[in-house]
Amino acid sequence: MIHWYTDLNTPPQDCSPQQWQWLIQADSLTARLERVGGEKMALKLLSADWQKPIAEEQTWLSEIKPDDMIWVREIVHTYQEQPWVWARTLIPETTIKATNIDAKTTEPIGRILFREPTLKRDPFAWARLSAEHPYTDMMRAHHCDLSSLPWLRRSVFWYQGYPLLIVEAFLSVFFNAQKEHVFLE
Repeated sequence: MIHWYTDLNTPPQDCSPQQWQWLIQADSLTARLERVGGEKMALKLLSADWQKPIAEEQTWLSEIKPDDMIWVREIVHTYQEQPWVWARTLIPETTIKATNIDAKTTEPIGRILFREPTLKRDPFAWARLSAEHPYTDMMRAHHCDLSSLPWLRRSVFWYQGYPLLIVEAFLSVFFNAQKEHVFLE
């Protein structure tokens, strides 16, 4: 279990100003990554299927019941084929049915969401991943560098009035590359 924070005015002591800016920016992460990484950025689909959400996720999506299956899609944004940002999107069946969102698409979810003029987003929560959290095993299974536990952020989006959850992890190699000026943002 990890502790999620919601105070977007006070960064944690061990979070650099650059890391903090990536954690709290409310625009499309996909668009930002594509803007700074250009053609070297790619999206790699890791998995997409019906699953039971972990306990925390059930509390963040109050519309789902404990036994509900939910569409879960995991991806990594890569730079020169190196995983930099891991993301997990959870879409309740009610959202899929009501909006006709294509849950099986390989298109970045950010492109889909931010085209919707009625899109709303709940405030972010952020945390530092713990070694015991289920997300750690999920990332390790896909060879994500966890030499330093990543910063996470999560938010519920309201797509055509229906919820979906996105959790994003900024892997340490992403911020290390920024220090080396690979990303200039």
